[in-house]
Amino acid sequence: MRFRFVQWIYFGLFLLLVIVLSCAEDITGQKNQNIPPETTVFVKADTLNLTQSVQTIYWDGQDPDGFVVKFLYTWKENPGSADWDTTTQRTETFPLKIGGADTSYRFQVKAVDNDGAEDPTPAVQVFPIKNTPPAIRWTTLSAIPDTTFTVASFVWSASDLDGDSTILTFEYSLDNTQDWKSISGTRRQLILNADSGLTAGDHAFYIRAVDVADARSPIIRMPEDTTKFWYVKHPSGRYLLIDDFADESASSSYPDAFYKGLLDTLLPSLSQDYSYWNIEQQFPSSVVQFTETLKLFDRIIWYTDFIKENDP
Repeated sequence: MRFRFVQWIYFGLFLLLVIVLSCAEDITGQKNQNIPPETTVFVKADTLNLTQSVQTIYWDGQDPDGFVVKFLYTWKENPGSADWDTTTQRTETFPLKIGGADTSYRFQVKAVDNDGAEDPTPAVQVFPIKNTPPAIRWTTLSAIPDTTFTVASFVWSASDLDGDSTILTFEYSLDNTQDWKSISGTRRQLILNADSGLTAGDHAFYIRAVDVADARSPIIRMPEDTTKFWYVKHPSGRYLLIDDFADESASSSYPDAFYKGLLDTLLPSLSQDYSYWNIEQQFPSSVVQFTETLKLFDRIIWYTDFIKENDP
């Protein structure tokens, strides 16, 4: 039994000697070169929309002899080393700015493995973005009366499928569609007066929206009926007589005749004249137009039958 135990000891020592001698030998042959990763990029079937300037992109990477640690992506056509952005994510949503009627964007992404090797052939996805022209329409506050003083207010709404922020300017013109003036695309209201060319006589107002790609909406007109115009009259004198009385009859003692007769008698002795405004028939299109019209005069005489009596 003792002899067998000694044999096992010698065998173990021999095996240990073989292992030591084997480790002492030089490693021969060539180390396998690191294989760079491969990258793929894709979009969901309902994401690549030619009419949208916001796109959600997905990508992934595979490394046959290691693992992917990050990704580099760029929108540059011929990127330099500083043009790549780094991310560990595998999806992101990008807003693509429209720079022309039709714009094409080229997205590139490449995986980087744990040895720092980059995919030498980045995955590429081209996004053709089609610009949609803006739209403009009148609001209910824009119905201009058939007669105004030298103040006119216009209110509109506008939208763009590519985002309302892409509306760059509004172009408007008075009486023709050749002499356009521009205002900010954030505006939704405009007031014209004598200083902006609103003279006595018949007028029509035109406006259209322009987006960042220089695409224009159809022109809209006020009055909307292309056979009609609205008439502008100059203020007469410093006084304004506002007729807000619906009933001009014997039962109401003919208020129009009373107030007109009163001013016709008093003002000539003061070398003054007055303007008459029946807001029952020619109510202004907006509160702004109403208040701006009042500013044309120094004195306001306003009579009305709209009286609300409080309960006792």
